[in-house]
Amino acid sequence: MANLFKWLASWVDGDAKHLTAINLLDRNVITEAPQTGVPVVSERHYVRLWLSELFLRQNNVWFTTRYPLVYSLVQTTYADKTQEFSNVSGKNALEIPQSKINKTIPFNYPLTPLIPFRGNTIGLDCGLVSMKADDLVKAFAGVLSDIASKASSAPAGEMIKLTASVAEGIQNLLGAGAAVPKLYFHQSFTASGGAAPLKSGYIFLSEKTAGSVPPEKLWMTPDGLRFGDTQENLSTLPPQDYMVLHVQCVEKRDDYTSFSYIKQPFDAALDAKYAGSEEQAKALLGQALKAVRTSLDFTNTDRARIVKALNDSYVEGALPLPSELEDDFTPKLVREGVAPHRVRLQSYLASFPFDESYPEEELQL
Repeated sequence: MANLFKWLASWVDGDAKHLTAINLLDRNVITEAPQTGVPVVSERHYVRLWLSELFLRQNNVWFTTRYPLVYSLVQTTYADKTQEFSNVSGKNALEIPQSKINKTIPFNYPLTPLIPFRGNTIGLDCGLVSMKADDLVKAFAGVLSDIASKASSAPAGEMIKLTASVAEGIQNLLGAGAAVPKLYFHQSFTASGGAAPLKSGYIFLSEKTAGSVPPEKLWMTPDGLRFGDTQENLSTLPPQDYMVLHVQCVEKRDDYTSFSYIKQPFDAALDAKYAGSEEQAKALLGQALKAVRTSLDFTNTDRARIVKALNDSYVEGALPLPSELEDDFTPKLVREGVAPHRVRLQSYLASFPFDESYPEEELQL
């Protein structure tokens, strides 16, 4: 299979390459938690691409003879190794009723998983294509979309295998479905300090000709994309096919406790610990720690944090709680002598209101 990043660049015709693609100005992002302008640092940050918003202009072809499909690709190149994380969002993911045509459609739909940035270069390629409304093509797009969805939540090793299938499927789908590019973005970036550093923020793609939309007049607000000279005088954009992408950059991933290759040996270590088999418990803990150190799912910086968190959790007797519960409940329960391996469940139950007069013995686990 050909390199999908290069294939997409050659597949998109010349007209599509002259459409609007604008990185929103950091000062024009006025959402509650903007988190924009963060430069990506190798082995420190994770990158994730989101479909934030979509607008389909009213015409006579959408959902009659044509239907929309969003594709995305993140390509990382480091130490002569290239990996591609691809996704396609067909009808199964983008269920758009006819009534939403000519209206802003907020999605906040993840197009990629959290991808550790290893350095060197990272390429982003995404777009909106108009597909022929053929039953076979739509069915293929639906299956491919479902596979891509599973890949986005899988551990890195499994995800790479799945996305390879998705990448090949994208080539076949775009080649077979009389696809017409409507929106297009294709660019390579570097780490912080490089010639073209990747930063967190929003990317606006429009069917308008490049240069016709002033970047300084685009604003991302809590209500979505807006247009105007100042944030006090904003309005919706004139009808046009467009979408807004969100490049997210974060330093920590809190979902590591859901990875079976970590959770299973760690839970087994706790079971052995409280059964009095300390030697077996430490061996199982070692398996969990080794899994973290060798995993492709984490950056080097985050690995160190997770290893420490697991060691601390082994002493306390439970995997970390969600951040909104951990500070409030865990220390209190431990001080009160609740069995450490029951802390996580006790804390979860404590997050729900209940009648304090309820018999205490009924609340024991």
